Amino acid sequence: MGLKNLELLKPSNKSKVVVNSSVILEYLERNFGKVQDKTSLKYLPSFILYVCCCVEETYSNKKNVENGKVNKKEEVLKLIAEFIKVQLNEQDKKLICEIIEDLHSSRRIKKVSYLSKSLFWLSKFFLKNE
Repeated sequence: MGLKNLELLKPSNKSKVVVNSSVILEYLERNFGKVQDKTSLKYLPSFILYVCCCVEETYSNKKNVENGKVNKKEEVLKLIAEFIKVQLNEQDKKLICEIIEDLHSSRRIKKVSYLSKSLFWLSKFFLKNE
């Protein structure tokens, strides 16, 4: 599976190379691990948007998929369930899928643009060399 960078996704600009979903879970734990009641994140659109953007950035190219196409919606549901450590019932899945569809229809789920990545790495390079 190809490598993707998630350092430009909010809330953290720390560098992280994604190989599989376990790395995304570690990244979520680092950014949202301090939340006391993780079950409250289950229906929070901003958290779901963040997970969707991580999945989109990771699985957007067909080169990243070894065994065919990945169902990104199912991947997001799986990551949310594993992060919260709760089994999602059908009603939870339906509500989360509706939030995902709303985010998708409003075009809020996006990959980080090449221009943003280039500017980020360029500024990082010049700041490092000072």
